[in-house]
Parts: sequence; C-alpha cells; structure tokens
Amino acid sequence: LLIEELRENLVQYSEDFSQSYWAKQVAGTGSTPVVTASSLTDPAGGTGAYEVAFDAGAGTTSVDQSMLQTSGIGVTNGVDYTHSIWVRGDVGGEQIVVRGAGNAGFDLFTLTTGWTRISATETASGTVAELNFGIRQAVQGTINSTATIHIYGAQLEQGSFATSYIPTNGTEVTREPDIAYMPVSEFNYNQSAGTIFVEVESMRLAVVQRILSINNSADAVNNRSDLLTTVGNTLQHSTVVGGVGVTDHSVSTLTSSLKVAATIAADDYSASVDGGTVFSETDGTPTVPTVDQIQIGGGVFSSFLNGHIKSLKYY
Repeated sequence: LLIEELRENLVQYSEDFSQSYWAKQVAGTGSTPVVTASSLTDPAGGTGAYEVAFDAGAGTTSVDQSMLQTSGIGVTNGVDYTHSIWVRGDVGGEQIVVRGAGNAGFDLFTLTTGWTRISATETASGTVAELNFGIRQAVQGTINSTATIHIYGAQLEQGSFATSYIPTNGTEVTREPDIAYMPVSEFNYNQSAGTIFVEVESMRLAVVQRILSINNSADAVNNRSDLLTTVGNTLQHSTVVGGVGVTDHSVSTLTSSLKVAATIAADDYSASVDGGTVFSETDGTPTVPTVDQIQIGGGVFSSFLNGHIKSLKYY
C-alpha cells in the first residue's frame, strides 16, 4: 500500500514533449534537436515515451547539449524542489543533462539501455524555474550521430524527495494526500488488549511520520495509540487517553525498512523493532483509549508516512 502526502506536478506537459511548451535547442548552435515519439514501451507499459537525438550534423561538439526546456514555472525562492524523469540510453554511454528550480548548475547522469527514474533536489534561487532535460556525449571529442535518449514522465514538485509520478496534459496537477483507514469493527478489534504488527518502508527518515494510528474518529487527537518514526531516526510508540499522554517510549532505528510489533493493553504497552529488545512503558498505565478506526500511514497532525506498507496484522 503506497501512502504519500499532497504533491503537485508543476510541469504542464509531463509526457508530450512534442508540445511547444518544451522549447528545443542545441546549446551554442541554434539548431533544433530531433524529438520524435519513441518506438519503445514506456515505463507504464504504454506508448507515451519520446526519443531525443543528439544533433551531430549541426556542427556540435561533445560538450554541446541537445536540450528540451520548459517555459517559466513559478517557484518559491529558497524552497527545495525535486525534479525527476524516466530515461534510458540507446547505444550506451550517453549522458542525460538535467536542471531545475531555476539554478545554473547541471546534474549529469550516464545512461544504460534500461529505463531508470532519476531525480535531483535543488533549492530554488529565484521565483521562476526552467526545467531542462537533454543529451550530451559522454566522451570528449567523440560524436556519435546515432546517439539518442528516450524520456518519459517529467515532474517538478515542491519537496526534498521525489514522490510517485503525477501525469499532466496541459495543466499542473495536484495529487491529494493518501488516506487509508478502516473501522476496527471490520477486523474484530478488542478494546482491552491486542498486538499490531506492521512491515513498513519509508521514503525518508528523521522526520515525523505516522505508520499507523488506532484512534477515536470523533476525537482522534485526545484518544489514540500511534506508531511513528520521528527525528533522530527513532521508532516511537505513543498513546493518549482523554487528552493525557499515558505512554511514550521509543527505540533508535537506522534503516528505512522496519518490522514493528506493538502491544496495546492496560499496564502493558510495549514494542519491538526487527525482532530486537522489547521496549515498554514503566509507569503502570491503567487505561487504554476507546477507539473506532485504524488509519494506515497517517493520523492526526497531517504527518503522513510517505512510504509503503507491506504487511499489517492484528492479534
């Protein structure tokens, strides 16, 4: 189950690179690179990929670049943005050139002959960005007139990491945050005692992300039992009853993939990560919250997981 926060793809034509929205040029020559529909199956299994040819016939050198460039995209100065695209080489050894967020520097990636999604995060240095993707020869002084790259699914989003692809066709598109939940009555939840097991993979560490929250939908802030990752790469087991924090214990974790088991019971709140030492509360908490739903990858305070839930079990 993929869980992600709200994101917006700021690229208006994320697949149709034939649109005039994407300016085409060979740096330093004024000529136009050849951009045509690709004969390859795109990463989604369709026919939406495009091919960009290196224009050796225009008198370019190995340091020139056949580029596709968007028109201005509004960004916020000083804020992190991540640009991403699927790419693959044709004869091998080509380099993809990417730039985003209005910065002058380029990121270079040497391609293989298989589809790869690449991404780079930059801090915007102004209020208008021009997203660039292109091809450059990898070997100085060597021009291969048959060198091409194939591209698919361009994305520019505000944030410090890439989320799943959001297709666009003429306008920016926003993906609403993913909210997965179910009533506890659907799986015979026991209000007195139980154990939850979850196998999770996070896209980012060291920030607050709720893996799950078992709570009361009428007052989730004040009546809940949560599993979350937080700053310091820790896994936290936190429970609130009637607005009072009754238990809050944690263990350090250093990996993005976790297997967590946690017990919710009066005087027995405990948890274990990846089969390690059990950590538990020690104050003899006598109560448990009365709940009616489980929220997967989210909960109160909009602290979404941004990751995958592989397995979820309740005993």
